[in-house]
Amino acid sequence: ASVTVSVLNGTDVAQLAASTGQRLVSGGYKKGVIHDAPNQTHASTIVAYLPGHQSDALQVAQALKLKAAAVAPVDQGTLAVACPPPGRCTADVVVTIGQDLAAVARTTTTTSP
Repeated sequence: ASVTVSVLNGTDVAQLAASTGQRLVSGGYKKGVIHDAPNQTHASTIVAYLPGHQSDALQVAQALKLKAAAVAPVDQGTLAVACPPPGRCTADVVVTIGQDLAAVARTTTTTSP
């Protein structure tokens, strides 16, 4: 419960960042920024980590059923959205959702009663 995860929607699926964020909170993570990514054309989900939080990112990736290859250091564009100035960044991990997770969300939604 000490890891804060921000979630950015990199797809055109409405409310996907919010629902994914809620899923992570239910799994014991702290809620960070929930927002749209700079663009909504991400094919693959990226679990980005801030310095010192690579192992946390690997755990978040596992919680989302993603492979370790989805984990990468955070880039400046993602950081600017997840940690808007002037405040101190509170996120440890930033998930940018891609079409791979959007497809899973659609399947889950359409097969649920």
